[in-house]
Amino acid sequence: MRAILLLSSAVIFLLLVSPSVQAQDRGQKNPVYEPSFEQGRSRSNVVKVIGYSVQGTAIRAFFWGHGKSYVYILAAIHGNEGNSNQLVERTRELLEKNFSRENKTVTFIMIPCLNPDGRCLNCRTNANNVDLNRNFPLRNLGDQVKLNYYHQGSLDPMQPETLALLQLCRSYPPALMYSIHQPFNLINYNGPAERIALDVQRINGMRIIPDIGYTTSGSLGEYFGNLKKVPVITLELPSTGRGQSWEDLLHRNAEAVIYSALNWARHIK
Repeated sequence: MRAILLLSSAVIFLLLVSPSVQAQDRGQKNPVYEPSFEQGRSRSNVVKVIGYSVQGTAIRAFFWGHGKSYVYILAAIHGNEGNSNQLVERTRELLEKNFSRENKTVTFIMIPCLNPDGRCLNCRTNANNVDLNRNFPLRNLGDQVKLNYYHQGSLDPMQPETLALLQLCRSYPPALMYSIHQPFNLINYNGPAERIALDVQRINGMRIIPDIGYTTSGSLGEYFGNLKKVPVITLELPSTGRGQSWEDLLHRNAEAVIYSALNWARHIK
């Protein structure tokens, strides 16, 4: 009888404890990074989950506009450049405040954090220790591309974060891309983007560096700009500041992104 009572007590204890243990496990496996905007409010203001990180965190894209030309703005591909996402969010806010939601020139697709695991860990790479900005295909092999060489011949499988972006690009082919980084305080570009870089410079005043000065094989700019011939602007913000000067910098760069994109759209056939 005593043995039965002890067994019953043990079963009840396990039933009570197991859910909390599972919840702790889920918390450890899925560090949470969420952008400040999560829910869309209209057809022009839609947030979609485009995929998941290595550790299972959702990667979200924010859609604004109704145009047939898709303009991508993405940030935090390097997790330790996390404040780059502030520019994406400031761009969204500026669009909502100053531009019609019925804009039919372009559709902006904004990804505030492509590397949520790296953002949580405050490291450059993702949770598999892979630099996502060296993880894009080096050759145009279409949907069959699964592997990519970089870092002087090392071999890394394409990561879920990279594949999520590529899948999104298959559904919404990019016509123009802005990739936001830190901390070099400059404009770099790939593909047919010189004119757009000049428009960005007229507003934000940053210097233009066509060649960053080191090899970036497998980068987003190399793949989409040099290989796919999509205009790619890499916007390097300075080191994170504080106060009004940082707020002014974010606003000025958000204006530069929006106006250069809309000016480009007016000139495309």
